[in-house]
This record gives sequence, structure tokens and C-alpha cells, in this order.
Amino acid sequence: ERNVVWDRPTLLQHVVPSHGYTRSSPTYSLLIDALLEMDQPERRAFVQFTTGCPHLPPSGIAALHPALSVSAKHCPERAHA
Repeated sequence: ERNVVWDRPTLLQHVVPSHGYTRSSPTYSLLIDALLEMDQPERRAFVQFTTGCPHLPPSGIAALHPALSVSAKHCPERAHA
């Protein structure tokens, strides 16, 4: 099985922050750090979750179209009973 290979510059270039996140958002930075710390089984699981396939195309994350986008989701607060 192919290894899922990425490094910080590649992730910063091809994991696109949007809808409430920027490249300077702490949450975006934490995600990039977490992706870098993942071992191969975790990386395959992440790629499977986000793309539906357990491996990246032969040219890596740069070949994903559309690019992997990270969006903020703000949930309305629940009313307290």
C-alpha cells in the first residue's frame, strides 16, 4: 500500500482555509500540526474520511481537485432547559 506523504510547506499550500479560517487562524495551525504528527494508518484514515479513498493520487495532495478546504462551522447555541 502506498504511503501518504506530506510536509508542512505542501500542506500549507494545498489545505486551503476558508469560510471563517485564515492561514493565521490558531485552529488551522493546529490542524496542520496534527496532520504532520499522524502516522501512516492515521494519515490513510484522514485521507479516506476527506476524499473517500485511503490514498492520495500519485502526485500527492497537490493533485486533489477541488483542493482540500477547511471551513469554520458555527453552531447556534442550544437553549438551556
